[in-house]
Amino acid sequence: MSIASLTGSAAAVSDRADGESDVVRITFRGPLARFMRDATRMIDLEGALSSGKTTACLVKEYVQAQQHPGIWSLIC
Repeated sequence: MSIASLTGSAAAVSDRADGESDVVRITFRGPLARFMRDATRMIDLEGALSSGKTTACLVKEYVQAQQHPGIWSLIC
């Protein structure tokens, strides 16, 4: 699986056994889009229940791990 981040959106490509690829595109808006673009060392993301905080955090971590192999991070 590979994933690319584009200013507030993300696209993931997963290769299937039959040789085809599945593409999943996620577009973050508002505070989540700003969170995805933010490059500060530490960031606090807060929001309402079911607003997409966990998804945004995990996508951002995955993108950073691909861009910077061996990076250390903490999610809490």
